[in-house]
Amino acid sequence: MSTFTILYEENKVSLLSKENTFHCDIRSNTEPLIHEEIKSFLKDNSNSSFLHAPDFTHAVVGINHMAIPHAVFEPANAAAYHARMYDTLNATHELYNTLSANGQVQLMHAQPTWLNGFVIAQFNGEPIHSIHYLLLSSLQRSTGYTIDLHCFANQCYLGVYRDQKLWYSDFFEFTLIDDIIYMLLNMLNQYKLSTEGALLRLSSTHPTIQPALINAYLERIEPLNLLAIESRDIRLLFDHII
Repeated sequence: MSTFTILYEENKVSLLSKENTFHCDIRSNTEPLIHEEIKSFLKDNSNSSFLHAPDFTHAVVGINHMAIPHAVFEPANAAAYHARMYDTLNATHELYNTLSANGQVQLMHAQPTWLNGFVIAQFNGEPIHSIHYLLLSSLQRSTGYTIDLHCFANQCYLGVYRDQKLWYSDFFEFTLIDDIIYMLLNMLNQYKLSTEGALLRLSSTHPTIQPALINAYLERIEPLNLLAIESRDIRLLFDHII
């Protein structure tokens, strides 16, 4: 595993080390200034005067996620898929897609246009991994009945794998733990899933909403209090690709 993992979000960059997670709110509005702001943040919090590329692993959270069956996905129609679901993509973002584990689903997301240039300039073009791909791959490697819940700065990932079948894999925006509880209950009701025998794998890189706090809420709500809960380190998602 690399020494550091960098998570890129809309207006936030998070640096994950073995001991700590550091957050940077991006305040600049031009690409060169954004690059300089992030570079200074990474140097300060990694205690390094030089960003040595092999020390860092990169993942983008992205926005406007879609999962499209691979059999019907046409790369040339990516912009049309996005427009149909989310409206026309603005000029500050670009679309990326990747094929999920087992080649069943094409995952699409939008990410800031400055991101690729930053990684090329500062890290010799190291790969930027789709966090949706990593989360879904981890979910599909699980056995039994597994629910994955991960909180980022502004979005939460929710995925369900049961009876060797993917039931759900998507992101939603949230501000309060109540939003997370609502989405979890709504998903269970929508797919008529019980919580009996389910393992909830819980993790978070949110600045304040951490697994212990979420767990305290779950324990007070039926049927969520029947879930077996396991906290995990998000960096472990990278083990199988590094």
